[in-house]
Amino acid sequence: MLSLISKIKNIGSKDFFTLILLLLFITDIVTILNVPGFREILPAIYFTIVPGLLIIILMNLNEMDFVKKFVFWIGLSLSLIILLGLVLNSLYPLISQPLSLLPLLASFNLLIVSLAFIAYSRNQKEFEIQRVFNFSVEKKDKYISPMLFALVFPFLTFFGTYLMNITNNNSILMLMLFLIPIYFIVLIGLRDKISNSTYPFAILMISLSFFLMHGLTSNYIIGRDNHWEFFCFQYTMLNLHWDASIFSNTLNNCLSINILPTIYSVLTSIKGVYVYKVVFGFIGSIIPLIVYLISKKLLGNKYAVFAAFLVMFQMNFMELLSLIRQEFALIFLFLAILTLFDTDLGKINRKILFTFFMISVILSHYSTAFVGLGMTVPILLIPFFKHLFLEKKFKLINFDVLAVLGFFSYIWYFVIAKAQAHTATKVIAKSSGSVANETAKAAVNKTFENTIPSVYGMGIDSIPKLISVIVNDAIFLTIGIGLIATILGFIAVFLEFDTLEKYKKNILFKFVKQFNKYKDNRLFKFVKGFKKYKVNIPLEFVLGAILSTALLALFILIPYFSNAYGASRIFLTCLVFLAPMFVIGGNVIANIIKKPKIDIFVLVILIVALFTVSIHFNYYLSGIPSSPYFDENSNARIETYVYDQDILGAKFLSLYGDQGLIKVHGDEVTGFRLMAANNFTIENRTFIHWNNSLGLTKVPTYRYHQYLYLSYHNTQQNIIFELTAPTFITNSTHNNTLIKEWESRIYDNGGSRVLIP
Repeated sequence: MLSLISKIKNIGSKDFFTLILLLLFITDIVTILNVPGFREILPAIYFTIVPGLLIIILMNLNEMDFVKKFVFWIGLSLSLIILLGLVLNSLYPLISQPLSLLPLLASFNLLIVSLAFIAYSRNQKEFEIQRVFNFSVEKKDKYISPMLFALVFPFLTFFGTYLMNITNNNSILMLMLFLIPIYFIVLIGLRDKISNSTYPFAILMISLSFFLMHGLTSNYIIGRDNHWEFFCFQYTMLNLHWDASIFSNTLNNCLSINILPTIYSVLTSIKGVYVYKVVFGFIGSIIPLIVYLISKKLLGNKYAVFAAFLVMFQMNFMELLSLIRQEFALIFLFLAILTLFDTDLGKINRKILFTFFMISVILSHYSTAFVGLGMTVPILLIPFFKHLFLEKKFKLINFDVLAVLGFFSYIWYFVIAKAQAHTATKVIAKSSGSVANETAKAAVNKTFENTIPSVYGMGIDSIPKLISVIVNDAIFLTIGIGLIATILGFIAVFLEFDTLEKYKKNILFKFVKQFNKYKDNRLFKFVKGFKKYKVNIPLEFVLGAILSTALLALFILIPYFSNAYGASRIFLTCLVFLAPMFVIGGNVIANIIKKPKIDIFVLVILIVALFTVSIHFNYYLSGIPSSPYFDENSNARIETYVYDQDILGAKFLSLYGDQGLIKVHGDEVTGFRLMAANNFTIENRTFIHWNNSLGLTKVPTYRYHQYLYLSYHNTQQNIIFELTAPTFITNSTHNNTLIKEWESRIYDNGGSRVLIP
């Protein structure tokens, strides 16, 4: 065994170059011959890693830390897959099915062979396997078992969700969720006795466990928006061609939910639903790892783990597979920000990678792109303003990047994805006060009444909710304290007389010189006390944190923004800048109470408390069903969980219903069941359009060619959703007078039913 490992370590450049091409050939063979097992796994791994690996070698960046290389490999490969798919798709109708297997395989082979030969000719030495896989695990005086124990969590998740789906037994899931905070505390307690490799591996495994917990719940898509995402994907998959005009909505123009899953499904033969639920779960698990890498450079390895766990323990992160477009947009945006602040990459490489990733954000999700550009464009302008105001020099620094992003954004939003530009314009118009209709006003009011006041402790109707508010407000407060401390640290450094010596003719120098006369003043000394919090944190990052805070405030001050995007979603995005501020805030709190050595303890308490409320333990222990994962009777699970009987009933309608004037009636979540089952022929694609799914609020006067569809939660759990959880209204199906108007049962499988008048 040791001799085999030694031989692998000694694989030279030429051999590894040959191995990459040989693996490509094997991948082609198992794909074309559809070899069971290998067809599903090998293309997924190869095309998710190798293109990015070759780009890193080509850019001569092999010397960077392995974990950082790993996330870059995946991010760059995903970007290439989307861009290559877009280029191929543009060949329609020259190629009638541009996203079919042969065009995809031919294109990927051409791309990888070209990248491999160019990279090998430029940086032959970088193909040495030890330089490519330059990871190491410290063994001397270090524990390895804590790192290996992390492997337990994905396995517990897999068996736990299976058991919960089949028998409603949540014991294994509860064990997994109970062990995670204990494991986190053990990691922190053993921080001086474990290998540095333990943190990133543990982060990756726990992150994967959360994604699998969501993805493996039910055999079908679970959530809300992801049903619409899957709807758009199905049409692309059916035609093996993405049509930007077929649906005039913003989702169809997000390539992360149609072109990307189509390519994965075609190459691997994995059903689209499992690409969404499982494959994308594995990929998305790198998100907190990217935050860890960003924070590690700013805070060090000891504290960076807290920033990563702060992201992982957000409820919105655990449910991210319900928003596939945001998942991939966050991967690309966080990688762009990692690139922006990694000076080791070199100026040119940073510009190329940042531009590459930001273009991928734009293609993946419109809202995250707008937020990301709002965060990063001012940061890119800082060097320009520095030279302009401090040195009186006009240097167009970073304007090349801004020009490329500006031009691409214009082409995408105003030429190709016009629906996204229209939606953004409408949101801005309504946010400015011109809310045009009562429905929009009601949505805004609902957001304000149900979300905003709870931040301030208003409208709390239960002890578990009070606990959630207290914990989340404590997190917000800690972040705020950290940000203020960092800003004061910058002011303290700025007031250092020597730092501005080279700007003697500048007005800022004169101001500081004058201010230094009062350096014995109490306020001056107070500010100077925060100087230590500036260490390793660049001005640009602080600006990003300030902009993130401003964006969060905007979502509170202008409720329509919160209704259109969601305050929790924007908070998750902003954590790329705010998570390090949380760690600094914990340190400041410890210093305020004059016990600086307990900063780790403060952070641990806050992180564990956050996990408790995010996973709904506070509700569970109070006997209130709340979790969609381990609470059989929670409204969140009843609303989103799709049963086999639901699909069979919906398929019956899709296949045998009169497609001429068909109208399907049902409760608020009926459309999700119908979408999950749709066979998606062109003729009946409007069959499940949201405008055609009517509620149970009134009996239709014209009922020919109309059906009433009752799903599992209607017939077996006696619940009707008039709104979606958590602001839901339930009625008993037995007492609903409207259902009695539908007299003839034409289909019943013991779970779902189809009735006619």
